[in-house]
Amino acid sequence: MDPAESFANSVLAALRARDTRVAALRAKGRGGTAVIGVDDADTGFVPLLRLTAASRAYNVMTLLVRQGNHWMPTFQRGTPEQLAEQLATRFQHLWLIAVTMADFSATARPGTR
Repeated sequence: MDPAESFANSVLAALRARDTRVAALRAKGRGGTAVIGVDDADTGFVPLLRLTAASRAYNVMTLLVRQGNHWMPTFQRGTPEQLAEQLATRFQHLWLIAVTMADFSATARPGTR
């Protein structure tokens, strides 16, 4: 497994311990960067958050958020536990709406949209 994807999965595991709604999120990693997103029945994988290794510090990454077609910095950097804490509190809105909509989309009956 890619080290960045492993880091992102550690963030998600720590976040799941705080909020079970995170179960809908998954991580994809490649070359020092990981993207956390949600699977959508209509459009496939929807990227929400990005983790990048901005320094050579071991087990520390920087959090970015998807804004339109760009990745915007959140100025949050830390270990998986530190980033999970921020995502569970200050930055909960960055993923909660997408998870709620994905859950609704998955449970909606055909023809009711």
